Amino acid sequence: MLKNAARMAALFHVFDGVGGPISAHSFDSASRITLWHLGESLRVFNEVAPPEGRENAEKIEDWLLSYCEQHRTTRAPTKLIQQYAPGKLREKAKLDAAIDELAALNRVRRVQEGRKKFIEVNPKLLGRVVYSS
Repeated sequence: MLKNAARMAALFHVFDGVGGPISAHSFDSASRITLWHLGESLRVFNEVAPPEGRENAEKIEDWLLSYCEQHRTTRAPTKLIQQYAPGKLREKAKLDAAIDELAALNRVRRVQEGRKKFIEVNPKLLGRVVYSS
């Protein structure tokens, strides 16, 4: 999958007419498309549902993006996420696993300021507008 994503990122880079190294945006876009196609091929050919962990990560990411855009911020308090996250993601273990998966993909990061904990969304995922924290 990584090789296919790299090839697609290179194509995006060339079509954008940008010089220099391949941008993180091109690779992120290519990774998302490659991951979607991989999931679809598994679903169609193996008739399996996506792993619960990936599905949970996608749900919490959608929730976070919506929250950040609505509140014009790049982060959400962890307690608030636990309180208002979709259904079963309010369970600490499932929420932590989903956040860990998103963090491994560099889509979010955990931030702590004193005793307050936040989940900060990668600003590149929020479109062209970068909100202040």
